[in-house]
Order: sequence, then structure tokens, then C-alpha cells
Amino acid sequence: MNTLKKLPIFLLLITFILYGLYNTMIYYNGYCYYGTHGIKVSELIIVTSKSNSIDYCRMLRESFNDDRIFSELISLEFYDGSAIDHSSVVRDLYNYYGSEIFWNRAKSLDRESKELVKIYLDFNR
Repeated sequence: MNTLKKLPIFLLLITFILYGLYNTMIYYNGYCYYGTHGIKVSELIIVTSKSNSIDYCRMLRESFNDDRIFSELISLEFYDGSAIDHSSVVRDLYNYYGSEIFWNRAKSLDRESKELVKIYLDFNR
């Protein structure tokens, strides 16, 4: 009987611990956590994209299932430090998919956008 009284407290404690671990994982991944994809997004990209009304985390999450969003994401234009951080995300996606699949998913890009993506990829070699 005494054990049953402690069960709600135990469950509440477990919930707080799991919530803390979840928030820690999200914090260390720039508030964008995608499990096995291992792509980290910097706070600078998040701040810059929000100021341009872009939900970068949502785009990244949806880009794994939608080629149009994938193409849109990798061809976003950033400047200064944000460009460096975005190029790192583009490189991580390139490494995740490999060259053939990456460019196949980006086939809808026009020539100018493809050149921008190539610049991002060359920057992080």
C-alpha cells in the first residue's frame, strides 16, 4: 500500500528527468534536434532566419521528406557568419545523402541556385 502512494511521485520525477534530458539535447543541437541525422543548427542561423520570417528548423525537419523543401533549404541565401553556419548544414546534408542522391533531390534548382549550393559545399571542404 505504501508503494502505491509513492508511485505518482516517482512518475512525476521520471517525467521531469526526461523533460530535462530532452531540453538539453535540443539546446546542444541549436534547438533543432533530428536524432540520427546528426545535423546541428547554430543559434545564429535560427536568429537570422527568424528575422527573415523563415522557420529554419521546420524546413530542415521537412526537407528529409520533401524534395521541394530540401531544394529551398539548401539554396537559402545567408551572409556573414550565417552563411558559414548554413554551409555547414548543407555540407552535413551532402554527407548524409552522398553526392548522387543529394543532387538528385536538388534537381529542381535553377543554375544560379546550384552555383550557390556549390559555393556552400566548397566552403566547408
